[in-house]
Amino acid sequence: MYFGSYARGKAGVGSDRNLVLLAKESALPLWQRPAQLPLEELPAPAEALVYTLEEWQALPQKSPRFAKTLCRETRWVFGTDPSHP
Repeated sequence: MYFGSYARGKAGVGSDRNLVLLAKESALPLWQRPAQLPLEELPAPAEALVYTLEEWQALPQKSPRFAKTLCRETRWVFGTDPSHP
């Protein structure tokens, strides 16, 4: 899924893509997971957040404001929301 300026239809020159990926599980801490992705191979600059399903479902309690933003802005590319934040 993606969110941010592209999802709002407000992207401009220099805008990057803000991606959210969901994983069943991960042994890595949240901040290390994007380093495992070949984001530099995408045709445009991108940043990613990689949540486990458990973290994704807990996001409304841990970060209510961010969860509301994601709920409002997120555009799903593959699949459907498995209980959005």
